[in-house]
Amino acid sequence: MILRNHPWGLTTRLRPGPDGELQSETLVLTVKGSFHPLLGASSRGELSLGPPLELYEKDAGGVRRPFRAPADTVSGDPAYVHAALGVFYRCSHAVYRLHATTRWSWWRGTPLRREKRTAWARTRASTIRFTRALPLSVFFCVGHAVYCLHGDNTVELVAGHPEEEGDVDGLGPEARLKDPTFLSTGSGRSSLYALVRGINDRVARLEPPAGWQTGAAGAAAADTAAGSGAGEQRMRVTTLPFRAACGIRGLAHIPSGAPDGSLVFTTLTALYRLPLGEGGAASPAPVLLAGREGEEGTVDCRREAARFQDICGGLTVDSGGNVVLVAGPRAQGPMALRHIAPDGTVTTLATLDDVVHHPAILPNGNLALCQAFPPSLLVLDLGLKPTPLLPPAPPAPVGPPRRTLHADMGALLDAQPDGTADLILVVGGRRFPVHRAILIARCDYFRSQLEGGFGDGAAAELSLPDTDPAAFELLLRFVYTGAVDMPSALAPAVAELADRLLLPELCSDAQAVVLSGVSAETVAWYLEHHEEVLERAEGSVERLSAESPRLIVELHKALLGGRSSKRQRTV
Repeated sequence: MILRNHPWGLTTRLRPGPDGELQSETLVLTVKGSFHPLLGASSRGELSLGPPLELYEKDAGGVRRPFRAPADTVSGDPAYVHAALGVFYRCSHAVYRLHATTRWSWWRGTPLRREKRTAWARTRASTIRFTRALPLSVFFCVGHAVYCLHGDNTVELVAGHPEEEGDVDGLGPEARLKDPTFLSTGSGRSSLYALVRGINDRVARLEPPAGWQTGAAGAAAADTAAGSGAGEQRMRVTTLPFRAACGIRGLAHIPSGAPDGSLVFTTLTALYRLPLGEGGAASPAPVLLAGREGEEGTVDCRREAARFQDICGGLTVDSGGNVVLVAGPRAQGPMALRHIAPDGTVTTLATLDDVVHHPAILPNGNLALCQAFPPSLLVLDLGLKPTPLLPPAPPAPVGPPRRTLHADMGALLDAQPDGTADLILVVGGRRFPVHRAILIARCDYFRSQLEGGFGDGAAAELSLPDTDPAAFELLLRFVYTGAVDMPSALAPAVAELADRLLLPELCSDAQAVVLSGVSAETVAWYLEHHEEVLERAEGSVERLSAESPRLIVELHKALLGGRSSKRQRTV
């Protein structure tokens, strides 16, 4: 695809279509500062280049006039920001911003709706609890400055001065930069990072003011900032506290490796990861991801064993945090398209005869690369997955948990005494407030006691003699809820009590727990209490004999052996 001017980067933004729905728009930026829509970038059909956008800027009185990049400056490196920022680009030593006159709002799960605004960057929908500015902003570099391109194609200078280089942190145009390039969006795309040239390349962070933030909290912060003075409504430029070992050849952001993700950057022969802490603060020491400083080659391997030769012209990142870059001798020999996984594994995707740079993943998964001679785009169908243009949707409001009969009946039992119980069960000195109707409906033993004409059926209290209170507490929970967590130590007593109170399901559950935990202690307990077990739980012994006959044989052997030893001692 041939262009009039040398392309120097691509980016994709969202814009409202004819029906009001958000649609992606891919833009190609040339060195002369013109933006061309790349038509067909969201589909698998043919690609074509649209006419250049008509760009405007506003004078001190707010009057729109055509925007022209300063003479003898180079533009490039566009970066889309999906917060309330815009499309930024570089112009010599400054950064500019393209304005929008539309605002999109949402409240919980309601559909997006359009609200016309003037002075977009300073207004918000006061009646909407959560607001999100329409994500139309693209930042780009021109000379020594950074600009922002807004949705109405208005350009705004946001950092530096296009014709004045320097190394000065500050607010907006007061800051001074030197040839900013490789603009990259940070975590959540709420900040920008740019490479600035000098003795040992540095990375600058461009932090948007509160008035550009989104959401209810951002709107409130915008109000506070507005009262603090106009200076607080400008982008803050801060140089990160680290220096690269040698010249940086590409910069991008990945969402992993630290609280705010990490920056990845390349030198001629190595790829590094720079972790970003809370608020975008960078670690002073980058971590080697792949390759080795000063050692050239083209070797696919992992981490330090991989080799690169003459990494050049930027890099891009897909939705999985995989890096794609171009490396190889510029003057002679083919160039290699390399893929670096988050674990540092390097593979070669393709070899190219053309000199290309600034790779970018299109919405359709193709990879676009800029070419200088002739000025054109090279597009490869690699099936890549682009990073999403919108931040993740907020989680759906979490309502109260679904109520269940099991949980409600357990809560009723736990609430006792709450005045609803109409019977007290006395067990081993403990008193259990219960509900007659539940006991009658759930347990045949209590039905016979409370409805069978016994003299104590209408009494306010009912005693259960010779009953373990701890075992009965578990049995009572089973009666109310139909399930119970049973400690193995109480399982024998529960099995005996459940058999006695005519709860066969609970008895079987308890027996299973006993069988799963058969040990010397449980065998000793049975041998010591076998006569009591046979007297009170004969049915359980019968079921145990049917289900585990071998265990019964072993128990009787042990029982007979115990009796034989006793007779020998009495002789």
